[in-house]
Amino acid sequence: MNMTHAIAAAGILSLALAAIHIPGIWQLVFPNWEKETAGMSLVNRKALTTVLIALTLSLLIFAVTSLLYAEEMARAEGLAAGITIAYSLFWLWRALWQMFYFVPSKLALTRTGHDRRLLRLHYSLIVIFIALFTTYLLPVALPMMR
Repeated sequence: MNMTHAIAAAGILSLALAAIHIPGIWQLVFPNWEKETAGMSLVNRKALTTVLIALTLSLLIFAVTSLLYAEEMARAEGLAAGITIAYSLFWLWRALWQMFYFVPSKLALTRTGHDRRLLRLHYSLIVIFIALFTTYLLPVALPMMR
């Protein structure tokens, strides 16, 4: 797979991640979402919804940029290099955040079937985020290694 195709594939993956961050879709991943957020104040629920919408829009921007400008990003020249590095750093941060903030042993994700699904989700997300980090890093890093 060449880098243009890899960037485009990362764009499709970003589009999928955007789709699952749409408020309301969370109920498919977390069936008790409504019940768990019901105890929050109205302002905190609105803030959470705002953050989810902002994240969804950011991921859509990642996706559209990666799909429309995959060739430029694969060359990593000029502004495309900056965008590619920024996306790479974002996904590195997200992978590290998943590893160290959502520590399974601290969240006790081992007892029930639902917890095991969350544990699989946890490790799957780490793999996805590292793959996205690597995909966006390679166009910048490979020329430096030659």
